[in-house]
Amino acid sequence: MSKAKGPLELAEAAFRKDSEERFLILGGGVAALRAAIAIRERNCTAEILMLTDEGVLPYSRPMLTKTPLRGFSTGPYIVHDENWYRENGIRVQRSSRVIAVRPESKSVQLANGHVLQYDKCIYALGAESNIPPIPGSEMPGVITVRRDCDIEKMRRQILRAKRAVVIGGGVIGLEIAWEIKKAGLEVTILEVAATLMERLLDEETAGLLEQAVREAGINVVTGAKVTGITGAGAAEGVALAGAGTCPADFVVLSAGIRPNVEPAKQGGIDCGRSVKVNARMETSATDLYACGDCAELEGVNSGTWTNACGQGYVAGANAAGDDLVYDAIPDPILVHAVGTALFAIGDAGKRADMTYEIVWDNKVKTAPLYRVNPYPGTAAPHRKYFFAEGKLLGAALLGDLADMQQVRKAVAGGYSRSEFFGKEASI
Repeated sequence: MSKAKGPLELAEAAFRKDSEERFLILGGGVAALRAAIAIRERNCTAEILMLTDEGVLPYSRPMLTKTPLRGFSTGPYIVHDENWYRENGIRVQRSSRVIAVRPESKSVQLANGHVLQYDKCIYALGAESNIPPIPGSEMPGVITVRRDCDIEKMRRQILRAKRAVVIGGGVIGLEIAWEIKKAGLEVTILEVAATLMERLLDEETAGLLEQAVREAGINVVTGAKVTGITGAGAAEGVALAGAGTCPADFVVLSAGIRPNVEPAKQGGIDCGRSVKVNARMETSATDLYACGDCAELEGVNSGTWTNACGQGYVAGANAAGDDLVYDAIPDPILVHAVGTALFAIGDAGKRADMTYEIVWDNKVKTAPLYRVNPYPGTAAPHRKYFFAEGKLLGAALLGDLADMQQVRKAVAGGYSRSEFFGKEASI
């Protein structure tokens, strides 16, 4: 069994229980992969079979919007190659779409009619891009960004396009708009909220981010009321209430995610918007665990890479017989676009029932320094911290992410102002 060095590699586990069980892992994302790793760390002899409906091995999905579109290839972002799976006794069955899970018979039905049995099952089917009920969203030339094949569609569009519209100003919307801009197109972002990332950022930070986006040559319309996507047989523009039509040769929809829950519902598994789990990642069905973008813990589905990693590992470990609890950590957002970077975490001063102490600071420094060179015109690095009830509840860093990990730890630990600013060495 090969040993690995990185966070997605095999390591020694305190709990061990070898068996001849079959572990069926539904999905090919990072949650599924982390579950497989956790199982194999604890069980050297069990059968592990991963099912993915994609035609490639698990890859780093966040890189879809962080890579130049003209030169994109999935290859460099494959997390592990064929040899790694072979050496670690993990089989990956590609192009296999799950349509139903049957807990009563411990079986899974595939779209091709095959039925697979399991002893333990990890439900990690992830999510698809959410498609709002916008008239015209089904037309050719309307693209979502969730899979490597979506990037290939966009790359073909770019070859004959001069302008594009991105509906949605979240992380994916901003990053893909920047990649389209770098490919030489005119780009407009349409955001329904009054500011970019309204739910996650305070107004000042959102304003500075919007300034950076505009100065990078990308048009931004906030408070946009999209009434439809127009075109004769293919997308040609986006209609806005009271504001005419924004012309486009293609349109990118970036409006969040839609968890894949239908196969679970088919088996009577308790679901909300996602599959409901407890802190051990157990579902309402015996020997069935769920994790990642398709799971919700205490009603929360974050849809982030970080939580998918953690939940996948806990699900796999507990399926193997361990007893771990997933401790949800403050979930950050990280954006690399328009020549700068944004890190935001926790409470951005939004709660009406809370009295905040807001601190702007340029003193906290650590080494080695990681600084993103701002795009021409971008404001100086911006740091903003939100304290309440004596604790650091949230922060936003724009332009300089030197203190990103320290800030994350401080928010998770509820550091006081004196602990954060007065004891940098212990942060």
